[in-house]
Amino acid sequence: MQQVVTPVLVEGLNVRRGGRLVIEDATLEASTGVTALLGPNGAGKTSLLGAITGQFAVDSGQISWQGQRVDGRRSTAFLATLGWLPQTLTFPRRMRVREVLDYAVWLKRTEPKARQSAVQEALLAGDLEDLWDRRVGELSGGEQRRVGLAAATVCDPQVVLLDEPTVGLDPLQREAFHRRIRSAADGRVIILATHLLEDVAATASQVTVIHHGRVLFVGAVNDFCDDEDITVDGLRGALGRLLTGPTAT
Repeated sequence: MQQVVTPVLVEGLNVRRGGRLVIEDATLEASTGVTALLGPNGAGKTSLLGAITGQFAVDSGQISWQGQRVDGRRSTAFLATLGWLPQTLTFPRRMRVREVLDYAVWLKRTEPKARQSAVQEALLAGDLEDLWDRRVGELSGGEQRRVGLAAATVCDPQVVLLDEPTVGLDPLQREAFHRRIRSAADGRVIILATHLLEDVAATASQVTVIHHGRVLFVGAVNDFCDDEDITVDGLRGALGRLLTGPTAT
């Protein structure tokens, strides 16, 4: 029987920032669909995503993709198929939406003759046709997040990392963004870092809980909630039991 290779696997990872151990012996795996990286503010979610992207150096442990070890910024094959939406968007305010997407396509080293069609596909997939000529500085927070997700998913990346993508959105904007995340997850690995239980309930099939830099749980959302209904209340109860139990100390 042919072995199924886990698309993204983190094993025994240790990461230091500013001389402090911020990720300690972390192990997780993420397959196709949405894996929620859940934890309070300061739990280590951004540091873990930064290690996967090569932004932060790894002290020990390893990250693998499709069975091959990923070695930071030198893993060009992995980075070429990676989409990334940071928590803080830094698009120049005077850039137009089409220019943001064109730049994102260019970063993927797309052939010049294919760039225009790739930008058009991103506009359609992100439902951004009405915003294509607007400047980033003129957009609402929700519209900017839509542009950010479209930029993160140009050229069909197989792995997409989203760092707190719904922070600052109102309930209707968050609901719309959840729909886009679920749609973008088709055939992709999406790791969604969040401290908002609404994000997990609305999008995720897998969950990894991190606290004080240590991974406390990896598994299906159903298992995390003990097969109860996957609701915000159910997730809150499961998270509370985990963070106050013996494994949290």
